[in-house]
Amino acid sequence: MNIARLHHRRLPVLIGASLLLATSLVALNASPSQALAAPAADVALVQAMFNTGRLTAGADAQGEPLASLQAYAAGSISAHAPDNTTLYCTLDHVVLQGLYEVVVNRGFSIHVTSINRLCELPLSNKPSYYSLHWENGGGHAVDVTAINGQATGSNTALVQSYLNIMASVMPAAKTGLGQPSCWPGLTVPAGWFVVGDNCSSVHIEYRGSSTEILPTPGSSFDDNNDGHDDFFAANSTTGMLTLYEGNGGGYFPNSHDIGTGWNARVLATPSDFNNDGQADILATRADGALEFYPGNGAQGFSGVSSPGAGWQSMTKIASGADYTGDHLQDIIGVSSAGMLYVYAGNGTGSTSATYQVGPGWQNYKYIVGGDFNGDGKGDMMVVSNAGDLYFYRGTGLASFAAGQLIGGGWGSFTALTGGGDYNGDGKADLLARSATGDLYLYRGNGTGSTNGSQLVGPGWGGYTFIL
Repeated sequence: MNIARLHHRRLPVLIGASLLLATSLVALNASPSQALAAPAADVALVQAMFNTGRLTAGADAQGEPLASLQAYAAGSISAHAPDNTTLYCTLDHVVLQGLYEVVVNRGFSIHVTSINRLCELPLSNKPSYYSLHWENGGGHAVDVTAINGQATGSNTALVQSYLNIMASVMPAAKTGLGQPSCWPGLTVPAGWFVVGDNCSSVHIEYRGSSTEILPTPGSSFDDNNDGHDDFFAANSTTGMLTLYEGNGGGYFPNSHDIGTGWNARVLATPSDFNNDGQADILATRADGALEFYPGNGAQGFSGVSSPGAGWQSMTKIASGADYTGDHLQDIIGVSSAGMLYVYAGNGTGSTSATYQVGPGWQNYKYIVGGDFNGDGKGDMMVVSNAGDLYFYRGTGLASFAAGQLIGGGWGSFTALTGGGDYNGDGKADLLARSATGDLYLYRGNGTGSTNGSQLVGPGWGGYTFIL
């Protein structure tokens, strides 16, 4: 067969010349020592990145670029006084938004070696060539030398993943990449321009307005880019697939019909399989074909492709999380023989590897994927044939810890889905349909269990699947 919402905190840790989180502002110059308040939106972005423990930065003799990042995390813009001229070491809001998407929303670790060189060198040492590290006050470019603990070097696949995520946020035609020939076979994001640079880091720069507020890419369950998680349902009679748009309060007041023919699909699961920040769907047909529907962020899909075959043996599939630790959305599936598999996503709507987890899963009626305990690793919520709900904590290594019994009485439900945050509290929830067609939201509590339920509404009995 062929086929990253991460939130956790770590204590401050020193790694060589890098610091994961600073509690005080580093003075770059003893005279003068000045600071301005940093924009609140930028402070929030930098604080969130540091809080994950996945943002590190180099520190030269003047503490840069770490010092500027630390200053923002502390709420200030640090000052530098080259050649008797005080310069404030600002960071571009758009660049920070791109890094936030990489680190916070997609779960990548990055090591930054340069942002604002006005804070690193005297102004008289400014290079003769045009550099967004210097021009227009500096801070409009970022250099990264390590991603997920690996040097960028000639690691084309790793650099490509980083660029793809930045491209989902950074505006095309205003964003440049330094020296793509450093990574043979690299695909420059559509619309980006190329600038001269060296091969010591991945250089990305932004030449638009530094105050531009960019749309935040949706989660794996947000199909219309409004910041609220949605779900899909397919009518068993007409085959119409409908998007039900969440309002962030646990209800879905608006709907949008997408297209017919979905009664010909056997299984389906949503997630961001191509790593572009839009919710997609993977579905199987009776002949075993796998279909990929990439979301367009506007209540629909941009097409369909068939990345694989042989899926007729699958009786259940689910997604909504990273199960292998590579920060890409994966698929979990159960075969007719009861074997549980993890299919590692490759970030293009297909898969790169298959992991056999273990047998005995024919004894479970429903399997729902998601990060239900907030540790950044894909978990499962499953219902046994006896009606008991279990939480299986993912290890991030295509395996799961022993199941924890949450409670009984779930056998009467005729459909179970979830993994999205439907009530806006930052925790993954479940949606369950009763035998009478009532749809309920079970609010996740962030520990792999639920914290009460609410009735979403009646009339959901006529759907082949809810996902």
